[in-house]
Amino acid sequence: MTRCFPAAQWSRSVQIASPVGTVLVIRSRIGPYRAIPTAAGFSHGVGVTVALLFPAIILLGLRSSVSRYVVDGSDLLVRRLFWSTRIPLSRL
Repeated sequence: MTRCFPAAQWSRSVQIASPVGTVLVIRSRIGPYRAIPTAAGFSHGVGVTVALLFPAIILLGLRSSVSRYVVDGSDLLVRRLFWSTRIPLSRL
């Protein structure tokens, strides 16, 4: 027998803080991006890395967020955006 459960809902403060924090992080990267030297070289590479680091962290966090849980026989499936993790219920 298969039973599906939605992921836990976010609290109101998390629902507000997440998009606000995301916008602030992305906007804070505009300065370093504009300060990147146009000539290729070490400083250009460092500037690009700094400008893209936090948006990349946000995207990595988003792709691993849990969408739902499924109990399938003797296993618990944790469904994420692109994959599922199977956990035997005997291990819990």
